[in-house]
Amino acid sequence: MANPRQDSLEAAVGRLLQRHVGARVLVAFSGGVDSTVLLHALSQQLPPHRLLALHVDHSIQAGSGGWAIHCVKVCGQWGIQIRKTVLIPAARDHLGEAACRDARYAWFASLIRPGDVLVTGHHRDDQVETVLYRLLRGSGVHGLGGIQPERSFGSGILARPLLACSRSDIAAYAAKQGLSWVTDPSNEDRRYDRNFLRHEIIAPLAARWPASDRSIDRAARHLRHAHALLEEIARQDYDEFWEPATNCCLGHHGCMEVVRLEKLSTSRRFNLLRYWMSRNGYQPSGAKRLDELWRQANLARVDGNVRVAWPDAEFRRFRGYLYLLPRQSMGPLPDSISWTTHIPIQCPGVGLRLHARVSHEGSLRLKPEWSTRLELSWRRRRARLKPTGGQHRRRLRNIFQESRIPPWERRRLPMIYRDGVAIGIPGVVLAEGFSAAVGHEGVEICLEDLMLCRDGGRSDP
Repeated sequence: MANPRQDSLEAAVGRLLQRHVGARVLVAFSGGVDSTVLLHALSQQLPPHRLLALHVDHSIQAGSGGWAIHCVKVCGQWGIQIRKTVLIPAARDHLGEAACRDARYAWFASLIRPGDVLVTGHHRDDQVETVLYRLLRGSGVHGLGGIQPERSFGSGILARPLLACSRSDIAAYAAKQGLSWVTDPSNEDRRYDRNFLRHEIIAPLAARWPASDRSIDRAARHLRHAHALLEEIARQDYDEFWEPATNCCLGHHGCMEVVRLEKLSTSRRFNLLRYWMSRNGYQPSGAKRLDELWRQANLARVDGNVRVAWPDAEFRRFRGYLYLLPRQSMGPLPDSISWTTHIPIQCPGVGLRLHARVSHEGSLRLKPEWSTRLELSWRRRRARLKPTGGQHRRRLRNIFQESRIPPWERRRLPMIYRDGVAIGIPGVVLAEGFSAAVGHEGVEICLEDLMLCRDGGRSDP
């Protein structure tokens, strides 16, 4: 008679392959029992050329080199290709779990191709540990949803096909198939948070409530559904409230009007702000930080400027609108830079790269004869120039204000000089006499915001 537990494990793998017909499957293969069972189950349902095992040696445990040899041997026996690497953490602290995990997944992401599926051996017991750990950290609905069964990852998909299986299901499969695996002695080290939870908290819970793992897993599924509903509401609100920040020259993720945001309930407003951050690649903020953001944004005078920053992003208020930006550099401004415009130039300290291109359209195009050797300067106190088509020389401060250029961009934008004469500011203004005539060839100075590239966020269309 078939073992229903093993049928369930094999069926879970089969369902994954049905969802991703024809995909190449990359297996995070540590050599432990969980990943060994997953790799074996996949090898029973896939031809070897569609499988690739990935092994990472962090060189933290004394025997980790032997684990890599074991993994290569197993893959050789099963006819599966393997890629392995050594990723040694910068700090040799064996408790640096997050740093090792981040390094592993960065390597996995570098190998995954469009259409690939990366799978890991996470199971229901791992889910229980994750949910309890996040509960103790005060996570919200999204965090308490635990490990996602499937999500986008790099150019492909990250899946956990064994998430509905228990540790005992996996052990039973391994015993029946006569599999061999390595054992990490650090799994018994109570100094690891997860190990402490597993041995000191979860084991007594399971002894008192044998179905506690299924109950916690079910609660996590409910919370994932609740999070999906919150995301749906946030997308609707985003489509209604988000506006393109057409007044900005540099990297941004749009803006929203504060007066309109005021009309939302606090919970719905914070849900929208978190969604705004997450869709642009930033870690959503907790309630305390959002409370501070809204207190400042709401209490500021109409023309007041507000800045609330996170490690990789920040919100700013300007002229009644809230802007989401990559974290802005607040370091010292660079000295003047000489620029030969046929070569792109990177400006240290302000996070900009400039390049010149020939164009026949647009109002901010230099005459070609003025565009070859330029000087970029950020020292422009009381600078004045006469804009193209203007009647009088104007202070740069007034030009910025009338163009609605926000303060955080003003300090980063360079003044362009030629032979000591101020020509203009890219994306904002050109002085009279230097602008190419309509329909004639001109040179446009283009700005690339390296802060936006650095943080991996993207501007909304």
